Amino acid sequence: MKRTLFYLDRDSYVCYLLEKIKEIDEKRSIEHHLLVEGANRKSIETVSQIKKMDFLPIFKDKTQQEIVNEATQYCQSLLNVFNSAIGKKTITNYLVLHDLSPELTKEIVEGLVFKGTVNKHGFFKKIEKKNNYIKSTMKHWSNMAQMKG
Repeated sequence: MKRTLFYLDRDSYVCYLLEKIKEIDEKRSIEHHLLVEGANRKSIETVSQIKKMDFLPIFKDKTQQEIVNEATQYCQSLLNVFNSAIGKKTITNYLVLHDLSPELTKEIVEGLVFKGTVNKHGFFKKIEKKNNYIKSTMKHWSNMAQMKG
């Protein structure tokens, strides 16, 4: 059982999440990945509360809905701690639970998204803006290269 911090941009997060949902094996021990966009190492090192937090308990004799509810609540509380410790509400944080089935993970992540954790920061609009910016930049440099070539 370990917790790992990743320094990823939003597009990388989406790709990472989709890959991890495909890879999840229900027999693995629980592993949490907190994905942080927009935080530098110095600010993350100050978040000692995260290191002290307990891991999500292993689920026994619980219904699927109880697991989803507990996991979602746990994720939300960890995200809240992280946000308050860093003190920047614009930083968006995501948690993926590796020990759960893809269906449960998807439901938990969607629960977080639609409760506002992601949407209040305009997550999807920012992805679209970033993609458009990357495309226009690439097109510009491609045109410049053709003019010089």
